[in-house]
Amino acid sequence: PSPKFEWEELRELNYLPALLLLGLMSSYGLLIDILGFVISTTALLTVGFVILGERNPLRIGLISIGTTALFWAIMDLLGIYLSPGELYLGWS
Repeated sequence: PSPKFEWEELRELNYLPALLLLGLMSSYGLLIDILGFVISTTALLTVGFVILGERNPLRIGLISIGTTALFWAIMDLLGIYLSPGELYLGWS
């Protein structure tokens, strides 16, 4: 016999973080051309950590900035161009 699915379990789930993360990822896709890879990715990771409940600012900053910098360095070594964004290009 197959296990019975309880629809009540769906009502007990916490949907707010999932919806906030979906909105965050959508805005990341819209803002990456404007803000550039480094700023938009750092912001995505920072806000994502806060949504998921992390409250240590040092940990959030180190992981967000470190991950973004490492990924940018890898892409640079591979010769893949990541745009600095229209905001930066407009200033320079």
